[in-house]
Amino acid sequence: MENSHNLCVTWQGETCSNVTGHVIMLDLEDLNLEGIISPEVLRLKILEVLDLSWNERTGPLPKEFGLMKKLKKLILDLSYNFLSGDIPSFSNNLLNNLNNNMFSGSIPVRIGQLGGIQFIDLSNNKFTGYIPTILAFIKFKLSCIG
Repeated sequence: MENSHNLCVTWQGETCSNVTGHVIMLDLEDLNLEGIISPEVLRLKILEVLDLSWNERTGPLPKEFGLMKKLKKLILDLSYNFLSGDIPSFSNNLLNNLNNNMFSGSIPVRIGQLGGIQFIDLSNNKFTGYIPTILAFIKFKLSCIG
């Protein structure tokens, strides 16, 4: 598709909607990507899958990840990186895999209050504090280290 409204540029790991021509999936798993995650990825307004797992991403998640309210459903896999800092409270209807990073601080209570979260894996991080009781109503995985 070659029109001015098409956001697709045929990158590796990119899948586009046949209807709109917009990017709906970025599967960048295990590509040895380094550095921080740019908040620019959130300009993809109808993104359904973002897989940055098994890379060498570092630093905190951009605070914009907590503002993904326009994304009605997103499968987010950031596992097996070196991401650190607090995790933002995500929008609703997310499937999150944040395991095997270096996230720290407490688990935001708001994560469990979002209507629509179906699964979250927070295992193998460096969280402190209590596990919010609201997580009992969500399928989640959390393991303690040390």
